[in-house]
Amino acid sequence: MSFLTILIVSQAQDLVVSQPSSAQGIEGSSVTLRCSYNYTSKPKVGSYQWVKDPGLVVVKNSTPEFMGRLNCTSDLRFLLDQRADLELQDLRHYDSGIYRCVVSIYGVQEASGNGTKLQVMKAATGPGDVQLGDNMVLVWLILRGFLYTLGIAVVALLTHLHYRKTISQEVQKRQSYYTENEYRAATGNYSSDLLSSGRTKKLQLSISKVQTR
Repeated sequence: MSFLTILIVSQAQDLVVSQPSSAQGIEGSSVTLRCSYNYTSKPKVGSYQWVKDPGLVVVKNSTPEFMGRLNCTSDLRFLLDQRADLELQDLRHYDSGIYRCVVSIYGVQEASGNGTKLQVMKAATGPGDVQLGDNMVLVWLILRGFLYTLGIAVVALLTHLHYRKTISQEVQKRQSYYTENEYRAATGNYSSDLLSSGRTKKLQLSISKVQTR
């Protein structure tokens, strides 16, 4: 019994699982979590799985959080190439976390990697997107300033035209008023002259009559 236990432990020590410490992805895109293992001989039977801390088993077409978004390494490649990569598609912010690759070989205790910390970033956090966003803000500020200046110029022009129209109308009214008053004045003077001339003639006629008597 003790010999068998020592043999299993010795074989288990020959199974080493390796994976990168970190990985990054952008929301909506895909990322592949790399995993490989070393074993003294080519295994004929084995399996692997990914576990997201603190214990969520990531299974294709079974785990609701990842339904339809997983692409796993085939069993043939797992045995021949000794790889157990996992592709996550259509990344979402809650996909961030630590993923551990667990490999099991028939007759040997399973082994797991140290874990890969996945960080899912927003699409707008890239340098190019930030620069594009800054440029759009700058263009909008320039456009808003231009529209503001144009609005002030239009208001000033309309105010000036309205002021000139008001002055022109006032001048026309005054000219019409003065013309009418001058006409009245001229007509009044002419009537006065006629009245004075008639009175003078009547007075002269009266004097002539008196002298004749």
